[in-house]
Amino acid sequence: MKRAIDETNRRRKIQSAYNKEHGIIPKTIVKEVKNTIGITGKKTSADDIKLKDIPAEIEKLKALMKVASAQLDFEKAIEIRDTISQLKKKLLKSKKQ
Repeated sequence: MKRAIDETNRRRKIQSAYNKEHGIIPKTIVKEVKNTIGITGKKTSADDIKLKDIPAEIEKLKALMKVASAQLDFEKAIEIRDTISQLKKKLLKSKKQ
């Protein structure tokens, strides 16, 4: 732990000297914060799919969800997961009738 802290201090000293020599004043970056909670509340197209096409659509969506998560696009994976859930509910509801 001490070695890591010493290395950080060494690098900080070098960076501070460089900034002072070149007249650089560090400032904090400002980024927009995404509303990831709002993503799960979006309307999906599960209502547009016919009952006979639901099983095939679920399989396609599962593959897309795996691709999205592999690409670290978790917001898209959440949307796809929710659509799959809605399709499964629709399928179960139709079987009960």
